[in-house]
Amino acid sequence: MAIASLIISIVAIAAALGSTLYARRIWLIERERDRTARTPQISAVYEDYDGNYPCLEVTNDGTEDLTDVLVELLKPLKGYVPALTSLSLEGGKPGRSVSLGRLAATETKRLRAYRDHPEDQSGEARFYAHCKASDGSTWRVPVKTQIPELYVVAIQGVTDAAVGDVVVAVDAIRVDAQEHVDGVTGTRGDCRGGHARVEP
Repeated sequence: MAIASLIISIVAIAAALGSTLYARRIWLIERERDRTARTPQISAVYEDYDGNYPCLEVTNDGTEDLTDVLVELLKPLKGYVPALTSLSLEGGKPGRSVSLGRLAATETKRLRAYRDHPEDQSGEARFYAHCKASDGSTWRVPVKTQIPELYVVAIQGVTDAAVGDVVVAVDAIRVDAQEHVDGVTGTRGDCRGGHARVEP
């Protein structure tokens, strides 16, 4: 009788333990489903404001406020030049990761973006946004954005050519006007503007 009671007790304990473990497993599954459904929507856009202020504008496109968002640039594959070298808060020290702090729903925050060799660094920049919510839930959200090429040499060439055209045009007009006033034929491009000497 005592043995039977012991066996029944052991079975009951095992059943209760199994029920508890099953309930916890279901709770964890539901929690993960909820966490997945709440995955933050983070986007980033590169802006350089005419080259004066290159930055990355990071936006929380979701509906939930985040207590902390840490942006981490991914390390480039061996042999590849990264589109961005580092990031920083305004006045902060550049690095491969930087915390934005709290990022409310629909809020945008700006990070300074750095390229060591802008003429060689462009294309797709990839990074992780490590996000945290008020209930302790965390996510690692992959984000990517396009970094445009810089046409420094091309722009300089166009500028020089444009300036040259203007100078030539001005020189030609100045010479033509001088010739018309003085009635003296001269070489085009002679812009000294002197009058012809009249010998007595």
